[in-house]
Amino acid sequence: MKKHTRGVLFLVLLHSIGCSHAQLPYQFMAPSSANAPADDVARLLAQEGRTPALIDAQAGIVQTSWENTGFMYGQVQGVTATIWRRYTVTLAQSPEGHRVVVRADVQRCAQGATSHDGAHVMGSCEGLGDSLVPAHQQELERLGDRLRQGMSGTAVSI
Repeated sequence: MKKHTRGVLFLVLLHSIGCSHAQLPYQFMAPSSANAPADDVARLLAQEGRTPALIDAQAGIVQTSWENTGFMYGQVQGVTATIWRRYTVTLAQSPEGHRVVVRADVQRCAQGATSHDGAHVMGSCEGLGDSLVPAHQQELERLGDRLRQGMSGTAVSI
C-alpha cells in the first residue's frame, strides 16, 4: 500500500473515531402510568448503572452523575483532557402520554478533574456543546433504547 493511501486511511479512521458530530437526542413516547415517570426513569437509569444525581419530578428532569469516560480528547490549559458526561432525561406530559428526550451533556476536562457529589465537576473544563464522538452517540442510543423498552414506549421521529 502506498504511503499516501495509508495516510488517507489513517485520517479517515481518526475522523470516524475521534471527531465529534452534532448529537442526536433519543426521543420516544411513553404511556401514562400510575408511577411518576421521573421515578421510573431514575429507577431504569440506576439499573443501567447510571446513578441519578438530580430528580425534579415537577420540572420533568432527571440527570445522572457526571462521569469521566476516560476518552482522551485534546487538551485543556495544556493538560491532556478526557470527556466527562452525564445524561439528562426530560419528560413532557401530552395527551398521548409522556414525550421523553434523552441527551448527553459533555465537557472535556484536564486530567485530574473530579466529581465529589456527582452534580458538578471540579477542575479545568470546557463545554463541548451539543457535540458527541461517534462512540458516545451509540451509547446514548443504547441507553435511550433501554429506557424506551423499560417504559414500554414507542419511538418517535426527531
